[in-house]
Amino acid sequence: MHARQQGRSSKKLTEAARYWAAIPAAQPVDPRAADPEEWQQLIDDMDAEQEDEYFAIWPENWKTLQIFLSLGSRLAVDGFSGRYSGIPRADIESTLNMSNIRPTKRREILQNLIAMESTALEVLNRK
Repeated sequence: MHARQQGRSSKKLTEAARYWAAIPAAQPVDPRAADPEEWQQLIDDMDAEQEDEYFAIWPENWKTLQIFLSLGSRLAVDGFSGRYSGIPRADIESTLNMSNIRPTKRREILQNLIAMESTALEVLNRK
């Protein structure tokens, strides 16, 4: 992959990480909203939110995105500050091994994952 193409690819992945990190957690339905009109409004609001849940990913970035998403639950939280501190590198290495990523491709994927992680941390720690 050429340097210019790699730069565009990395930018698209960091945009995907920003998008992922900004998605709000699912809000529980308020059980006090017993009136059918209120329920319908809640359903309509949820449907409207789901329409915006798509983000285009280039084919060459698909594997990196899959690995990033699989590592989402491994984000470490600093016990003192309560802020997200990142994905443990051992978890990344293990996931790359278990995903059968060729050794020649690992460096590129790792660099992209670190860029995505950095972007996601900015968004997550802003909340």
